[in-house]
Amino acid sequence: MNSSYLDRYTIVQTFKENDFQKVFIGTDSTDNQAVVINTIYTEENDSIWDLVGQNYKDTFNHVLHFEKMEDQIVLVTKVEEGLSLNTYLNDFSPTFTERVNLIYQYLDGIRKYDPVPNNVKSILVDESQIIINKGKMSFDELIIFNESSFKSKNFEAVINNIVLVLKKLTSLQDINYEELPLYIKTMGFLDKLQKNNAIYNSIDEIFNDLETLNIVSLPISNTQENIITYNSTNLVGRKVGSINEDDIKKNDIHKKRLFTIAISTVGLIAIASAGVFALKSMFPIDKATTSNVVISPKDTTDINANNPEENKETEDNNEEVIGPNKNIDYLSEYIEKDFAASKYGDYSFKFSGENHTSHKITINQGPIKANSQLLMWVKLDASDEIKIAIEGYSNSKLSFQQSISHKPLYVNSWELIQLTLNKDIEDSINIIFNNIDSTVWVDKISIDMFK
Repeated sequence: MNSSYLDRYTIVQTFKENDFQKVFIGTDSTDNQAVVINTIYTEENDSIWDLVGQNYKDTFNHVLHFEKMEDQIVLVTKVEEGLSLNTYLNDFSPTFTERVNLIYQYLDGIRKYDPVPNNVKSILVDESQIIINKGKMSFDELIIFNESSFKSKNFEAVINNIVLVLKKLTSLQDINYEELPLYIKTMGFLDKLQKNNAIYNSIDEIFNDLETLNIVSLPISNTQENIITYNSTNLVGRKVGSINEDDIKKNDIHKKRLFTIAISTVGLIAIASAGVFALKSMFPIDKATTSNVVISPKDTTDINANNPEENKETEDNNEEVIGPNKNIDYLSEYIEKDFAASKYGDYSFKFSGENHTSHKITINQGPIKANSQLLMWVKLDASDEIKIAIEGYSNSKLSFQQSISHKPLYVNSWELIQLTLNKDIEDSINIIFNNIDSTVWVDKISIDMFK
């Protein structure tokens, strides 16, 4: 069997294998960037995939290569970076008008998937596929089947997943009085979609119904314009545009708990949901490196509040929750808890160069799979550059080591730092802050677990 995709793409490791497909992590030999090589088993001579193959560049945004063989198809997908829908909604608290903008972008974007089979379509429209970068929505296009989704042949499953996304986008405790007409119009559209879903046979029909409401692409506020972006050629020390804390803090009290396991003050590990492995914005590989891989933060949120309803929601989703700070195993002598300056939780970790220029935080959170990603929010009261060393230990031996430099874009503003843990870590992680002359605050230390 001729597999021409192997002429250009090199398989690095198997990500997932089941009765429906094999998914590999690979690299593009032309630029050494990471790709996902997805081989999906099909019925022999399945004509619908012939049509998809002829027009795949019009159907998909991130599929680099499509290949149909006798009993399988191969999709090679590039990696896209950005924020998950959960992270975007939680961290930026968009207004209802801005949420309607996202609804418009969402339905306009997914209607391109109409030509593909319904079981594939139901995965492509799932919330786990959504990426938001600078207020613009795109989609991972990573197709991972389970038994239920593979056997889903009708359009009902597609509509159900669309409705779930629209419900999330319209769930807002407070709206401005001026937005009330827009709210009524939008909720009427959602109500019709839920109650009369049998009248729809395509995503394009749903989008056309939305357009009859005369809802056009609405402006995105400056806060969302500053959504975190990453330089795909710079593997470590990804320094992001500073986020105005006052803009995003005003609605923090309304945040909902979703699927998380906590580390540190509000640390977390993202969990794939609903049988769909949400391997979000994976693996841009540095051109100078063949082993480093990055996973962007996905489906993560805060878990500080002891709200019974939120606890119930977590229990209903069968997610383990580790309370704040329980995974912080060690703080060096001059690190203190600052209850007055916290990004999300009750307190942040504060230290300065007054007594010591090096400070260490140890997280006892093994085992951690290779290609997981460490994230933390950092704030400095001066524009000094600091050095951050990350050490991972397995069987009491150093198994991972990485160093980065961080220079704040703005003083006294929280900024996100993230880097990839490109090796398995069995025991613990040391985060060592060096070259400290100013005061530094650290909060929301988290790990997106590669599973």
